Amino acid sequence: MTDRIIALPMTDQESEPRTADSAEAREHAVEALRFARERLGPASEQLFSDPAAQVPVLARLRAGYVLEDAVLAEAHRAAAQSPAVADEFIAYFLRDLLRAGHRVQRSAMRRFLDTDDLVQSMLGDVWPELCDVRFETRGRFLAYLSQRLGWKAFDRSRAMQSRPEG
Repeated sequence: MTDRIIALPMTDQESEPRTADSAEAREHAVEALRFARERLGPASEQLFSDPAAQVPVLARLRAGYVLEDAVLAEAHRAAAQSPAVADEFIAYFLRDLLRAGHRVQRSAMRRFLDTDDLVQSMLGDVWPELCDVRFETRGRFLAYLSQRLGWKAFDRSRAMQSRPEG
């Protein structure tokens, strides 16, 4: 797929588009599309090939967001309408979640509960409310998911300790 770029609308005070801003906007749009293609997946690539999805990303970049956070924020917003984008959005965090899951489990607990199962169970709990959670940055969202993972590990550990032996 070729990189599609957008032309930003002019403000009321402008009769000519600003060349430097337009060039910067095109560059950011290309970077956003590349990020979606290489780091998220085909559904996100299709999303960001639409100029309408690029506009909020460019607005976030102008507001000081880094590219990763700007693209992820728009993918998170679009996840409510596209299960494929939602899958790619969550998959983006999977490697970090598996590492976090390994850290939150005590070594004795790892013998009885697989980290992959713990992460999958937590994601199953989070999935229905995914679009209701506010996305600000990758770091904050990962912290939220890690906290939920810690709660899940604690609940599982407590449940295993309360089982009678035998």
